[in-house]
Amino acid sequence: MSYSIGELAKLAGISTRTLRHYDAIDLLKPAYVEENGYRVYSEDEVKVLQQIMFYREFGITLEEIYAIVNSSEFDRLKALETHYQHLKSEKDRISQLMNTVENTIKIYKEDLTMSKKNLKALKNNKLKLMKKNMVKKSEKNTVMMSLIHQIKNSEI
Repeated sequence: MSYSIGELAKLAGISTRTLRHYDAIDLLKPAYVEENGYRVYSEDEVKVLQQIMFYREFGITLEEIYAIVNSSEFDRLKALETHYQHLKSEKDRISQLMNTVENTIKIYKEDLTMSKKNLKALKNNKLKLMKKNMVKKSEKNTVMMSLIHQIKNSEI
């Protein structure tokens, strides 16, 4: 299948100007240029463009991309596998970030929309805690009183 410069630009989500620039710097040449000057790209150029776009996504300069894709050691499959692993890691990182933000939103919403029921439950929990503390204090006082009583009895 072949693509005009406009079709390839639309397919890739880039401008025709970008494709012309890639042609000018010998990064991505069209399969051929028609007599009327129209650039035509084949599936091979589409695959190279995909690699260029992946590397651009990682912040690699066009000069570095040129060296990579024109290297005799360039392995397209290995490059795609590496891209996939990177994207998977990025997906996991973004997923974790989304969970954190989602939980934070829930916390803010709960704080802002705490119902009377929640306030009552909070009050009841506070009362229970206060009772426990009072019981602990009471037990502590009982133990102290017992110790004092034992000390007084032993001195006498």
